[in-house]
Amino acid sequence: MPAKKPTEDILYHEKIEPKLEMISWWYRDGIPVEVIAERLSTSITTLNGYQNRFPKLRKALEQGKEEADLRVQDSLYRRAVGYEYEELVEETETPGRRGSDRTVRRRTLTKKALPDVQAGTFWMRNRQPGRWSKDNKSMEATVKIIYNTEKPNKPKSAGTERSAR
Repeated sequence: MPAKKPTEDILYHEKIEPKLEMISWWYRDGIPVEVIAERLSTSITTLNGYQNRFPKLRKALEQGKEEADLRVQDSLYRRAVGYEYEELVEETETPGRRGSDRTVRRRTLTKKALPDVQAGTFWMRNRQPGRWSKDNKSMEATVKIIYNTEKPNKPKSAGTERSAR
């Protein structure tokens, strides 16, 4: 592999290194590496080369990815099990006919987001794929079928019995 030109190192230190924190934020926010390269006015190939040669850049991208993954994981988990949240409500009251005596009442309501079955299923399929996979063919059932081959006795109808007095 040919030696890298010193100008490439200078470009990294001038264009990329001062923006490492921003690069981490971009990656955390889900911006693809291709778009990050474009924002840095460099090619994806060059950015990948910088990742391999400069540990600070690699670490910035890894931290951004890890933080994004943890945020999504936390959101998915909360959605799967349900959660409480507060909502600010403003109510306007007008006691008179003219409406000149308006009062605004603010209050905080605690609301509950119910568990989401689809989020729970997605979570479990990824956490326990052996038990929750769509393609799980290991489920077995034992079914016992009983056939009655005897002819059923005809029940006596209510009006056919005669009483002996």
